[in-house]
Amino acid sequence: MASNFTADIGFLIVLSGGGVTPLESEIYSYEKDFEAGGVTEAQKEEARKLLSRYFAYLETGDGRKQLVRSIDVARDEPWYQFAPLGKIVPSEENRPSWEWVATSRRRSARSSVPPPRAFR
Repeated sequence: MASNFTADIGFLIVLSGGGVTPLESEIYSYEKDFEAGGVTEAQKEEARKLLSRYFAYLETGDGRKQLVRSIDVARDEPWYQFAPLGKIVPSEENRPSWEWVATSRRRSARSSVPPPRAFR
């Protein structure tokens, strides 16, 4: 994301953990790519529908055959170059290894981080 602002970056200090879910991060990345690529709002809506089906497949394992057909149809769409799902959709056997992308949920910081000792 930092490279979206400048190419003159020597290094980054990156902290991650509870800020966003993997799904939110993926969606943000696609949206920024669509924006940078000049994808129209109507095209974004079309892409979002396919992305939703893709993430639903990751979560449930249902509908892979229909998803692959939809991806094949979408390959000629202008937005597809920014969301080339045909390159990343996992097989039925490998899908459980990618389920976490769609199912990881943000945990409340209050429930997982104890208060400082002075406030106990």
